[in-house]
Amino acid sequence: MGKAKKFNAGRFHDLMDRKIKSQGYRSVSNFVASKGFSRTALARAMAGMSRPSLDNLNAWCKALECTPEERAEIISAVYVDEESLVTYAA
Repeated sequence: MGKAKKFNAGRFHDLMDRKIKSQGYRSVSNFVASKGFSRTALARAMAGMSRPSLDNLNAWCKALECTPEERAEIISAVYVDEESLVTYAA
């Protein structure tokens, strides 16, 4: 059985927090409430308690109107050094 890979939770938190605030949201809770996302999934990811899925990352980035560069940077904070990085470019 493979051990779950860690992700750079601090970097992910900083990137998401900066993007959320740059879009005019006061907090993570304010962002998820206005966009209809699960607060638990994003809050756990930002706290480093769980690694978000590519589907969630893509949905959050789309809702935050991330540029392709911002999206790539956010995803690389979570899925660094993995073959699955290729799938986010699609």
